[in-house]
Amino acid sequence: TGVGGTPVPSLAPPITLLVDGKQQTLVVCLVLDVAPPGLESPIWFSADNGSSLDAFTYGPSPEADGTWTSLAQLSLPSEELAAWENLVCHTGPEAGGRSQRTRPLQLSG
Repeated sequence: TGVGGTPVPSLAPPITLLVDGKQQTLVVCLVLDVAPPGLESPIWFSADNGSSLDAFTYGPSPEADGTWTSLAQLSLPSEELAAWENLVCHTGPEAGGRSQRTRPLQLSG
C-alpha cells in the first residue's frame, strides 16, 4: 500500500440524472492505493476498445491507513453512452503502458 502499491480501480453502477431537461449518465471510478501527489497516476475511461474518454479526476486524497485514493467521473448524454457496449476504468501508465483496469461494465441492454 502507499507508494509502490498496486492501484485498485472499481466502477460504481451508472446513475442517470436529468440536467437541463436531458438525461445524463454519471459513472464514477474509485481507485485505491494510487500514487501520492507529485507522482503520475492517471485515471481514464475507455469503451474497452483502446479508446480514451475524457473524465474529471479528483485527488489523490490521503486515507487514515497512509494510502492515497483518487476518484474519476464521466458524465455523458445517456443516448451517447447507450451506444457503447462496455465501459472500463483504467489507472497507471498512460494508454499504451501496462495499466490496472476494471472488468468491463456492460452498458447496453
